[in-house]
Amino acid sequence: MKRFSTLVIQLAMTSVLLSASFGCSVSDQAAEARTQAMDERAGVADANARVTAADAHVKAAEAVARVHALAARQGEHKAGGKGVIPSGTILKVFLIDAIDSKTSSPGDHFLASLAESVVIKGVTVLPRGTRVRGRVIHAEGAGKEVKGHALIHLDLTDIVPGNSRAVAITTKVFEEHEIHYDPETRLDFTLTSPVTL
Repeated sequence: MKRFSTLVIQLAMTSVLLSASFGCSVSDQAAEARTQAMDERAGVADANARVTAADAHVKAAEAVARVHALAARQGEHKAGGKGVIPSGTILKVFLIDAIDSKTSSPGDHFLASLAESVVIKGVTVLPRGTRVRGRVIHAEGAGKEVKGHALIHLDLTDIVPGNSRAVAITTKVFEEHEIHYDPETRLDFTLTSPVTL
């Protein structure tokens, strides 16, 4: 009986030890699983932060590229405050001085102002109202005997931007069978060579 009792006690102790050992093992596994899950969550958060930072870096780089492209475009037309007007640009002007084929002579000068701003690739190179000078190349008034044969040839010679010095220009000859142009008459001239202001 004593031997049986000892055996029961040993069996009970072994059972307790196994239970404790098994319980510790399950508890350790649960703790390890929790730690691993936290590490994975931290890794995901870190990866998300890296993606967000990379997106911000790409957006910043794109913004810088846009600014540089705009500066380069403006630089083409405003290097050091200067502008370039290409050949073929149409200068639309309002006359300030009247011109008359009967009274004007070759070599006479006239004043006009830009009716519209000159805008090159989105950059205003010359604002509306900028003064320009021109000259009469040929003027032939219609006589009483030959009606309808009045002829006048004009071109623009200078742009006077603000208080700056006059800039020489060349334009196609404007030819018209008109006798008289009042102030505020609108005429169009085409540049035949580029102009640097």
